[in-house]
Amino acid sequence: MIENKQKRPISIAFIYISVIFGAGLSSGREIISYFMRFGQIGLLGIAVATFAFGFLGFSIFAICIRKKINTYDEFVDTIAPKKLSPLLKISLSVFMFILFSGMLAAAGATINQAFLLEKYIGTIIMAVLCFIMFFYGIDGIIKINAILAPFVILGSIFIAIYIMIAETVAVFNPITSILAVRENFVFFAITYVSYNIITAVVVLSSMKSQVNTVKNAIKSSIFASILMFLLLICIALPIHFNYDLIESAEIPLLILIQQNSILIEYFYLIIMILAIFTTAATNGYSAVNFIEKRFKLGKVFSKVIVCSLAILMSFIGFSNIISYVYPIFAILGFLEILLIVKCFSISTINRSKH
Repeated sequence: MIENKQKRPISIAFIYISVIFGAGLSSGREIISYFMRFGQIGLLGIAVATFAFGFLGFSIFAICIRKKINTYDEFVDTIAPKKLSPLLKISLSVFMFILFSGMLAAAGATINQAFLLEKYIGTIIMAVLCFIMFFYGIDGIIKINAILAPFVILGSIFIAIYIMIAETVAVFNPITSILAVRENFVFFAITYVSYNIITAVVVLSSMKSQVNTVKNAIKSSIFASILMFLLLICIALPIHFNYDLIESAEIPLLILIQQNSILIEYFYLIIMILAIFTTAATNGYSAVNFIEKRFKLGKVFSKVIVCSLAILMSFIGFSNIISYVYPIFAILGFLEILLIVKCFSISTINRSKH
């Protein structure tokens, strides 16, 4: 049960971003796939995405406050039609399992690039940590996000700025390998938001008692949007200036950092591992929770099944999961966004009438 203590807007903003800030973003891979592939115009895509995150975050908080929603299941039941709700829960749970697998793959890739160890070592370590975290439930996941989020987010901003000013990094290189502008950068930005909001909803829909008021929801969402914009821009700029060097890298930022201080490299690896952990724990817990309720399996057995299957799926590879598997499920995110906006709009109109 989530404790009834209202948090400061900045704390809520950090928790919101930490759920989204997984391996794809901290590695720079998602920035390439959804934004900087377009060159400078990708920066506009970042602006679109961060505005959407802010609006959707406020909409989720407002719905939960107005409808007195305390759990993820209650939220899905509220925004979705009665016949669609069960199917939506199944589809979202499958996607969150895939996201969990992606985070395990990212852990393996991080260990492999940094220490030249087999990828399965990092994957298994992360799976074990998440397995332990699952026993603490959504309350424990929110608490660990609140603790780790400031360090992960501010540390990432510091590293991105360090890369840009480090004399040994060959910044301001001309970019030659970008897609034609005819591709819709706005579509890619909204696609990025769509699958990330699926993860965010799990945590945000469980925070009504901590947000507590619509006024606090507005402040929290504005802080989250501004902080997310700053974070994405700081990561995007060094990628933009070194695009040809890191375009195909599985962990692009690590390639740039390895040209500099070994201390900064290890600092970055710690941040990335923590970012992977917070996102993996959130998605993995959602998959475990669904398995437990749907198939009436034991709590320990459900966790073992989810972790074991996710380890096997992680061998598809982190880059492949981001580039090919994630977009397939973007339609789910689009659907959930439409349902959130519809529910928020109806509740707002009804309140204005009264």
